[in-house]
Amino acid sequence: MRLRDYILISAAFSGELFDEVRLVGGFLPSAMQNRYGFIPSRYKKTSYLTEVSDMLSVGDIERKVDEHGRAYLILTSSGNKKLKRKFRLHYKNQKWDGYFMIAVFDIPEKQRKARDLLRTKLIELGFGMMQKSVWINPYHFEEDLREFLELHGLGDSVFVLSAKKILAGKIMPLVEKIWDLKKINKNYEKVVNKIKVASRAKNYKRKKLITSAIQIYVETLSTDPHLPKDLLPKHWSRENALRLINKTL
Repeated sequence: MRLRDYILISAAFSGELFDEVRLVGGFLPSAMQNRYGFIPSRYKKTSYLTEVSDMLSVGDIERKVDEHGRAYLILTSSGNKKLKRKFRLHYKNQKWDGYFMIAVFDIPEKQRKARDLLRTKLIELGFGMMQKSVWINPYHFEEDLREFLELHGLGDSVFVLSAKKILAGKIMPLVEKIWDLKKINKNYEKVVNKIKVASRAKNYKRKKLITSAIQIYVETLSTDPHLPKDLLPKHWSRENALRLINKTL
C-alpha cells in the first residue's frame, strides 16, 4: 500500500487513525511492520509529513482542528473521488452483487519478479488466495488490473474471470479461511475488551490500555480485506471497536 493511499484511508474515517502526531509517533510504523515484516522507508516520519504536505497543497485532504485543539485530516471531494476509485472496498456496508472476480495465472519461474509483483498487486486490491495461482475478490477492479497486466506484459499469462456460484462447498467457510477472518475478528475483540477495561481503570493505566487498543486496531485494519457485509461473520467486531475508540478521544 502506498503511503498516499494510507493517508486517504485515514482521512476518510475523519480522524479514525487520529492526528498526524500520533500517526507518525508509532502507530503507522507498527501497522507496516505487521503488514510487511519491516518498515519501508516511505512510511517513515519524514516521508509521511512530506506526503501530507503535498496532498494538502493539491487539495486531496484538509486539516481540521476539533474543540480540544487536536488536529486531524479529512477528505476533500477530490480526495474522495480518488479513494472511491482505488479503495471502494473501504466503504461501509457496500452491497455485494454476488459475483467473485477470479484471477488465474501461470507465470514461469524465469518471470519470478513479475509474478511477485502480480501477487503484491492482488493483495493491494483485496484479493485472497484460494489456491496457489487462483485468487478471488468480491469486488471488481477490472480497470486497475488490466492496466497493471498491460504495463508488465502479463496479458497472456493471467486470466480474469467472474463467477457467481461455487458448486462444491459453502461460501462462508471458504471466505473465512481465505482471508483468515477469525484471526482478524479476534484482534478487533481484543480492542473492544481493552477499552472496556480502560473505562474502569485509573488515569495512567487507562491511557496505557487505550494506547495499546489503538495500536492493535491500526495493525488489524492494515490487514483487514474489508469484505462486503454479506461475507462477514455474524458477530463482526470492527464497527464496535471503532465506536469505542472514538468515544475515548
